[in-house]
Amino acid sequence: MEYGSKLSPKLTSEQKYELLQLLFDYKHVFAQSLKAIKQYPHYESDIELTSNRKSFQLQFRLHPLDAETAQK
Repeated sequence: MEYGSKLSPKLTSEQKYELLQLLFDYKHVFAQSLKAIKQYPHYESDIELTSNRKSFQLQFRLHPLDAETAQK
């Protein structure tokens, strides 16, 4: 993992070293790519709905194939 590629230039040399050491010590916690992020198996969510109405709002225009999938 290349930690040093995007460190702030405002950090002192000592701060950069401490940050890199922290990242190295806890490298098992950080994903190295989006593919490395897994689903937590015991995740539960309780969402209270105020109505049965479907709600969907596009934040941006989708590719036609993605729009078709979203409609389904």
